[in-house]
Amino acid sequence: MSSKRSLNAVLLSALVFPGAGQLYLKRALRGLLFAAPAALSLLLLGQHLYAIAMLIVEQIESGALAAEPQAILDAIAAATAAGNAWLADLAQYLFLACWLLSIWDAYRIGKKP
Repeated sequence: MSSKRSLNAVLLSALVFPGAGQLYLKRALRGLLFAAPAALSLLLLGQHLYAIAMLIVEQIESGALAAEPQAILDAIAAATAAGNAWLADLAQYLFLACWLLSIWDAYRIGKKP
Protein backbone atom coordinates (compact mmCIF):
# COMPACT_ATOMS: atom_id res chain seq x y z
CA MET A 1 0.00 0.00 0.00
CA SER A 2 1.16 3.48 -0.67
CA SER A 3 2.12 5.87 2.06
CA LYS A 4 -0.68 8.17 0.84
CA ARG A 5 -3.28 5.50 1.62
CA SER A 6 -1.67 4.97 5.01
CA LEU A 7 -1.74 8.69 5.75
CA ASN A 8 -5.37 8.94 4.63
CA ALA A 9 -6.32 6.01 6.87
CA VAL A 10 -4.53 7.52 9.87
CA LEU A 11 -6.18 10.89 9.31
CA LEU A 12 -9.62 9.32 8.99
CA SER A 13 -9.18 7.41 12.25
CA ALA A 14 -7.72 10.45 13.99
CA LEU A 15 -10.05 13.17 12.74
CA VAL A 16 -13.32 11.50 11.74
CA PHE A 17 -14.03 8.56 14.04
CA PRO A 18 -12.20 5.52 15.39
CA GLY A 19 -12.36 2.74 12.80
CA ALA A 20 -12.87 5.05 9.81
CA GLY A 21 -9.33 4.42 8.64
CA GLN A 22 -9.85 0.67 8.75
CA LEU A 23 -13.02 1.06 6.69
CA TYR A 24 -11.05 3.13 4.17
CA LEU A 25 -8.49 0.31 3.96
CA LYS A 26 -11.35 -2.15 3.33
CA ARG A 27 -11.04 -3.82 6.73
CA ALA A 28 -14.69 -3.49 7.74
CA LEU A 29 -14.66 -5.94 10.65
CA ARG A 30 -11.58 -4.29 12.14
CA GLY A 31 -13.19 -0.89 11.71
CA LEU A 32 -16.31 -2.10 13.45
CA LEU A 33 -14.24 -3.45 16.35
CA PHE A 34 -13.01 0.09 16.96
CA ALA A 35 -16.16 2.01 16.02
CA ALA A 36 -18.69 0.02 18.07
CA PRO A 37 -17.09 0.48 21.51
CA ALA A 38 -16.25 4.10 20.67
CA ALA A 39 -19.88 4.79 19.75
CA LEU A 40 -21.09 3.00 22.89
CA SER A 41 -18.77 5.05 25.06
CA LEU A 42 -20.02 8.29 23.47
CA LEU A 43 -23.59 7.17 24.06
CA LEU A 44 -22.89 6.46 27.73
CA LEU A 45 -21.10 9.77 28.14
CA GLY A 46 -23.92 11.62 26.42
CA GLN A 47 -26.51 10.01 28.69
CA HIS A 48 -24.49 10.96 31.76
CA LEU A 49 -24.12 14.57 30.64
CA TYR A 50 -27.80 14.77 29.73
CA ALA A 51 -28.81 13.52 33.18
CA ILE A 52 -26.62 16.15 34.85
CA ALA A 53 -28.02 18.88 32.60
CA MET A 54 -31.60 17.89 33.35
CA LEU A 55 -30.89 17.81 37.10
CA ILE A 56 -29.50 21.33 36.97
CA VAL A 57 -32.38 22.60 34.82
CA GLU A 58 -34.87 21.17 37.33
CA GLN A 59 -33.01 22.84 40.20
CA ILE A 60 -33.03 26.19 38.41
CA GLU A 61 -36.73 25.90 37.54
CA SER A 62 -37.66 25.00 41.10
CA GLY A 63 -35.66 27.92 42.49
CA ALA A 64 -33.29 25.68 44.44
CA LEU A 65 -30.38 26.88 42.29
CA ALA A 66 -29.67 30.44 41.20
CA ALA A 67 -29.32 30.93 37.46
CA GLU A 68 -25.83 32.36 37.87
CA PRO A 69 -22.76 30.94 36.12
CA GLN A 70 -20.78 30.21 39.29
CA ALA A 71 -23.73 28.51 40.98
CA ILE A 72 -24.29 26.36 37.89
CA LEU A 73 -20.59 25.45 37.72
CA ASP A 74 -20.66 24.45 41.40
CA ALA A 75 -23.75 22.31 40.78
CA ILE A 76 -22.06 20.61 37.82
CA ALA A 77 -18.99 19.87 39.94
CA ALA A 78 -21.15 18.42 42.70
CA ALA A 79 -23.19 16.32 40.28
CA THR A 80 -20.14 14.88 38.55
CA ALA A 81 -18.53 13.98 41.87
CA ALA A 82 -21.59 12.03 43.00
CA GLY A 83 -23.51 9.12 41.58
CA ASN A 84 -22.15 7.02 38.77
CA ALA A 85 -19.38 9.38 37.63
CA TRP A 86 -17.12 6.32 37.41
CA LEU A 87 -19.18 5.21 34.41
CA ALA A 88 -18.51 8.50 32.63
CA ASP A 89 -14.81 8.15 33.42
CA LEU A 90 -14.82 4.62 32.05
CA ALA A 91 -16.58 5.82 28.89
CA GLN A 92 -13.96 8.53 28.39
CA TYR A 93 -11.08 6.08 28.81
CA LEU A 94 -12.75 3.57 26.50
CA PHE A 95 -13.20 6.18 23.79
CA LEU A 96 -9.61 7.39 24.16
CA ALA A 97 -8.30 3.82 23.94
CA CYS A 98 -10.39 3.09 20.83
CA TRP A 99 -9.27 6.33 19.23
CA LEU A 100 -5.55 5.85 19.85
CA LEU A 101 -5.54 2.15 19.00
CA SER A 102 -7.49 2.84 15.83
CA ILE A 103 -4.91 5.40 14.71
CA TRP A 104 -2.05 3.02 15.43
CA ASP A 105 -3.80 0.10 13.72
CA ALA A 106 -4.64 2.16 10.62
CA TYR A 107 -1.01 3.18 10.34
CA ARG A 108 0.17 -0.41 10.81
CA ILE A 109 -2.26 -1.85 8.27
CA GLY A 110 -1.63 0.95 5.78
CA LYS A 111 2.10 0.28 5.80
CA LYS A 112 1.71 -3.40 4.93
CA PRO A 113 2.59 -4.22 1.32
